[in-house]
Formats: sequence, structure tokens, C-alpha cells
Amino acid sequence: MSDRFLVTNKIIRKMIGRILNGTYKIISELGQGGFGTTYLAIDRDKPNHRVVKQLTINDPQVFTIAKRLFDQEVETLKRLGKHNQIPKLFDNFEEGGQFYLVQEFIEGHDLTEEIYSGSFNEARTIQLLIEILEVLEYVHEQGVIHRDLKPQNIMRRTSDGKIVLIDFGAVKHKITGLTVTNKTIAVGTPEYMPMEQMKGEPRFCSDIYAVGVMGIEALTRTHASQFVKDSSGEIIWKDKANVSSKFAGILDKMIKDYWQHRYQTVAQVITELRGIGSYAGNNRYSPSNNYSPQIDRTFPLPSGKLAKTEIQKIEDSPSFLEKSKVILYAVVLFATCFLAPTAYSKVFNSSDYWDSLINKIWQGHNNQLKKDWEDIWNDPFSL
Repeated sequence: MSDRFLVTNKIIRKMIGRILNGTYKIISELGQGGFGTTYLAIDRDKPNHRVVKQLTINDPQVFTIAKRLFDQEVETLKRLGKHNQIPKLFDNFEEGGQFYLVQEFIEGHDLTEEIYSGSFNEARTIQLLIEILEVLEYVHEQGVIHRDLKPQNIMRRTSDGKIVLIDFGAVKHKITGLTVTNKTIAVGTPEYMPMEQMKGEPRFCSDIYAVGVMGIEALTRTHASQFVKDSSGEIIWKDKANVSSKFAGILDKMIKDYWQHRYQTVAQVITELRGIGSYAGNNRYSPSNNYSPQIDRTFPLPSGKLAKTEIQKIEDSPSFLEKSKVILYAVVLFATCFLAPTAYSKVFNSSDYWDSLINKIWQGHNNQLKKDWEDIWNDPFSL
């Protein structure tokens, strides 16, 4: 066990129960990162749960970089926190030579748990990607590159099942073409970082790469660290997943090694994903079914040729024909039982007529059928 680990644990134990800024009582540790520790706290003024991030760096050179990233996260959350699917920033302060950030606590689970506990087919994976990309689109519109998108930094909120992006500590701002952060700093998680980000030159499409990697993780249930790449740097994955060629093509373009070969905007990806036939737009997450999506069965009927083809398949099926005949005879029997005996007799002595009428249904003579029914309704004794 390293001295560093012992020192860190000692600091964490000291923090538990401590009250920061006279308001936030530390309850437990949530996690540790390269630049600090995250705690769960109670806001004694509200009272509500809060997430408190503490910047804990001892190396002066590293601290300068970390403090800059920390300040960036503060500014980013101030700008992005207006979105319902990004944690709100409540406070930031310095105390005892340490820097703290206080933000909204998101109750739920991260996507690591969801991806490896559930079964993702093509439709469900497309839905997940769109859910992530819709929030990411807003982030990019604010001129912000997340730079550390991965399953651990994406939450599924318990209250409404929505995706929430967290941990904006590695963000990069692009304002009128100027880069605020130092280009030589490569920040992120290697498995989800494309080549340009490794070089310290992230772009908006670098985030798209990370989302594509997560999509492949979901389909193959294989961690990104175990992916194999070919000689050109492309991820080899299609032999482990059963997906349409169109969806495979979209994922391949999202994770292209060279940034110019990737989608350049989130909007482009969303549009193409929604254009895939397997996407119904209703595979929403349902927490009550062990990570299995709740599917809305009231889907729209396809149009044009496909609509006619599907209807014809239904009409030609034996079960449909037999059930329809039974229903039709039942309607006739019910109606005529309340008519005069003469009419009752005529109905059952006119079997040839009814056989002809039923045959018209299967032959698609809808206009003639409508006319025949109107005749019966207006004058039931005319049979």
C-alpha cells in the first residue's frame, strides 16, 4: 500500500463530518480523480444533498494547471447549469488553502452500471446515443468541448430517467477561434480520446468520438480498454455485434481516427441516427424493468409502399381472415335476431349473398362493400 494512498485516506477521514464555509457538512466520499476528491454533503441551509469537489494537489506545477481547470469548471457550470440535464453550480470558495466547488447532487446511476447490466440491441443503442447527443449538442452550442465523456461521467437520473452529463473539469472553451487552455495539455480518459485530443488539440468532433466508443461498448459489452485497432488506428468491433450496415457505418464515422473524416457536428449524427429504420423514437429508458427500455407500442404506421405492403401481409394472414369472418357473421346474427322472423329467415337463406360479400373484403372491393352495407342498413328486408 503506497504512502500516497495512506495520506489520501487520512485526509478523507478528516473531512467526514467537517462543515465547510459554515454551510456544507461532509457525509461521505463519492470518488477521487487526478486533481481532487468529490464528497457528498448536506446543505444545512436548505437542507439538501450537494456534491462538493475539493482540489487537492501538492505539486506546485501541477497545482497551477489543476487550479486553472478547476476555475474553468466553475465558469462552465455557471454557463451550462441552466440546462435541465447538466448539474447546477451552487457555490465555490477557498478555505484553509483548499479550493471547493459545490454543485447539484444527481440521484441515479452512471452508464457503466446500465451498459454492463443490460442487453443493448441496435434500437436501444441508437436511443441511448441520441439521448447523450441531445445534451452534448447544447454543450457545443455554448462553445464548450467536454473532453472527458465516458460512462462514469454520464448519469441516468432516477426521478425522470433522463441522461445528465457530469464532471466538466476537463472542458475546453472555444471562443471566436481562440483556445483558452494550453494546447500541450492532453486531458481526458485515454480509451475515449481520439488522436488529436491525445496531442492536446481537442475539437468538437473529439466528443463525438467518445460517444461512438460508448455506443460500441453498449453493443459489444466490451470495455473500451479491450478494443483492438487495425493498422490504420480504426477500432475492430463489427464481428461482435449484430447491427444493420447503416448503423455500423454511422458508428464507424463517429470513431474515425482522423478528425476530418468524422462527423463535424452533433446535429449531423442525430439526423442520421433518426433516419435508421430500427429507430422508433420510443425506446425510452424504464427503471422498473432491469435496464430494459419501455417501448411505446403506439408507433406510427410506415407510409407509401411499405404501408401498403404491411397492410397486405396482415389481410392475407389466415388468422386475420378467419377472425374477420367470425366477427362479420356475429354482427349479422346479432342484428337480425331482433328483426321479424321473415327477415331472420331471409338472412340465413341468403348464404350465397354473404359468401359473395365476404369475398369482396379479401379482394379489396372497399367501395362496393361500403355500398352493400349501406343497402343492408337502410333496408334489411331487401335480402
